[in-house]
Amino acid sequence: MKKSYLYTGFAMAAVGVAFMLIAIFTEHALEPLLWGLCFGLLFNGIVSVLKYWYWTRPAHQEKYAQILKKERISARDERKIMLRDKSGAVTYRISLLLCALGAFGFSIASILGTSWARYVTITLGVLLIVLYVLGIWVYRRLEKRL
Repeated sequence: MKKSYLYTGFAMAAVGVAFMLIAIFTEHALEPLLWGLCFGLLFNGIVSVLKYWYWTRPAHQEKYAQILKKERISARDERKIMLRDKSGAVTYRISLLLCALGAFGFSIASILGTSWARYVTITLGVLLIVLYVLGIWVYRRLEKRL
């Protein structure tokens, strides 16, 4: 495992601690965001450091080499490349449809005089999750069919 993985883990944890200190010692409207960034970065950094420590132990190096070999083969597999391309194209078309329907819905909401800033944020978050799940779902469906 590369040393950069360890350094990235330390950097993420350090930035997470920095966000924690900012959130603790300041009163600001963005405090919930700071706490979210704090814990997200802190725990990701800790997990990265622990993964590095685990996989660099002599007892686990052979298994890690096998995993890397499988990943290299999988990344160069032509069938999987084609499936990733197809899943991306299908997901793109679905996202265009969802964005068009969302724009239509928000235009109706604005005509009716509804405060829509909150709903836009919620909808964009849901759209992000839906697109991610659809990408995985389409890829797996194509993998089974082909």
